[in-house]
Amino acid sequence: METFFRPSEVARLLKLNTETVYHYIKTGELTAARLGRKYIVTESDLENFIERRKEAYRIEKLNLSNKGKEMVEGVRVNAERVSTFIDEYPGATQVEIAEALQMDAEDAQRALYRLQGTSEIHREGEGGETEPSLARWYAGSGVEQ
Repeated sequence: METFFRPSEVARLLKLNTETVYHYIKTGELTAARLGRKYIVTESDLENFIERRKEAYRIEKLNLSNKGKEMVEGVRVNAERVSTFIDEYPGATQVEIAEALQMDAEDAQRALYRLQGTSEIHREGEGGETEPSLARWYAGSGVEQ
């Protein structure tokens, strides 16, 4: 069963002011459900919020230009699309993914590499020592072009 938090509990956990938590809720940065006049935040929504903030901080530290930030955001969006696709069609090749989602092969590859970094997909290493049956997407030892 999922754990639920009140905004005051989220503020205490994150060492923030409660008003800051309400600001994140009102701007949509932190997903919350409204029950009457109260808000509740699920544990998974809180974890997603934290991960997005970490990623935003990492990107900010890179000091990217606006074009660089747009490219990073494009890869993130494509990775979400690819993730949804491979949930529905596990075992699809990179070419099949690119064709189905009408992406360039390079964009599909970038999205897959991003997902690979989050352990959402699998690519066999040089020695073939990993377990592909645990993966949602399996590329084998090479990249199909």
